[in-house]
Amino acid sequence: MSIPTWGGLSKAKLKAVTAGAGDVLKGKVIVDANGNPLTGVIESGEGQTITPTTAAQTVSCNGKYMTGDIKINGDSNLVAANIVSGKSIFGVAGNARKYGFINKWANTGSTAGFRDVADKATYNKYYVEAANIGFTPESCYAIYNTGNGTVRVTGYIYNPYTYFGTYVVAGDRDYKATSYAGSFSSSLLRIPVYTSGGNNILAAGYY
Repeated sequence: MSIPTWGGLSKAKLKAVTAGAGDVLKGKVIVDANGNPLTGVIESGEGQTITPTTAAQTVSCNGKYMTGDIKINGDSNLVAANIVSGKSIFGVAGNARKYGFINKWANTGSTAGFRDVADKATYNKYYVEAANIGFTPESCYAIYNTGNGTVRVTGYIYNPYTYFGTYVVAGDRDYKATSYAGSFSSSLLRIPVYTSGGNNILAAGYY
């Protein structure tokens, strides 16, 4: 049944009505352009609080009238120091280091060319190596026991500025401060040592 057009409500005025059912809240009634009752169909959506997870979440707002705020929780622990370096969470890049350590026995009788950092020449040196250690080493020591009470230690410290390490041999309190370019990566750790034979490798670094 249409609504009578008396009381100043003329058909001409009703023609100005452009709203349809999809423009009116569900359960609410208006008058259409022909003076007929028109019940709205727009659903209402309540406010809610979203806690981030490992997967994307969608708040269904399409075609709805939102009756409250949508709140996204934050967490004061979302800082770089709490995220492993190389990873990011919601745009926050991590800078926390996870450290690794190996204690390995290695035997060497082979030599390889190592470039002297100072004179740029290459010298054949005995070496020990460890492959695929899983982390980037920062320091490494190869310990060789001569069997006559003398222990020789090769120390190799990674230098992030020159990408070289420091080769130091300690034997009978005699130090040779010579720098060689070794291999210091997670896929291959190779350092020159004082002599051939078995060495105990101790290395520490970060993932």
